[in-house]
Amino acid sequence: MNSLLWLVLCGFPTTNAASHSLKYFYTAVTAGIDFPEFTTVGLVDDEPFTYYDSNIRRETPKTEWIKKNVGEDYWDKNSEASLSAQQTFKENIGILMKRFNQTQGVHTVQYMYGCEWDDETGATGGFDQYGYDGEDFIALDTKTWRYIAPGHSGEITARTWNHHPAELEYEKQYLTQECVYWLKKYVSYGKSTLERREGHLLSCYLSCDRILPPCRHGNLEERRTGPGYGRRAGGDGAQWGRNVPDHVSPAREA
Repeated sequence: MNSLLWLVLCGFPTTNAASHSLKYFYTAVTAGIDFPEFTTVGLVDDEPFTYYDSNIRRETPKTEWIKKNVGEDYWDKNSEASLSAQQTFKENIGILMKRFNQTQGVHTVQYMYGCEWDDETGATGGFDQYGYDGEDFIALDTKTWRYIAPGHSGEITARTWNHHPAELEYEKQYLTQECVYWLKKYVSYGKSTLERREGHLLSCYLSCDRILPPCRHGNLEERRTGPGYGRRAGGDGAQWGRNVPDHVSPAREA
């Protein structure tokens, strides 16, 4: 687990007090273990503020500042979005197990996306990455705005997604504009309580071969429903779901 995606999932130190981040994590695991089959977590400046899992089946707040600033419709919409993504990810695990000729064992699909904003310089950045069984599967290159696969396993999906320019443009718009908009809004909501803890590390709750206790991070108010979701990608139809600020996160097929 030495790739960028899994480094981010397991945590990295925050060093710039002026830099803020909004991150979403989706995790799906095979059934039959003492761990929710699907979880989503949203974090602002590495602080969990929303959470959903397949046991509670409801998006829940993890901070007072999000409770005070959004209404019940926010939780209703995001609960529906996470429930939809839950089914998508369940199907993805089965699809990818077939792709890799796996018939049993514990397997995981993980997805991480979000953005960063420096409130001093105004610089922004985005990230959008997927993994399977602790390895990078596919990632969006935010310099070329094309998906890349670090290994053979994700090449079919990368080629297919890259043939949809409208969806790639949507990803660019979301990561560079919409996500940053919501990040700024969330920072304003929680400015009195958010802490910039230098050296703070998020604990990893999934490793390559075993499940660790969940961090109970949250999901967020902004899910996205862009054109890039619910599409078929390359023969076996693996789908991916995600979240985004004040919008509902759809499912996308790999």
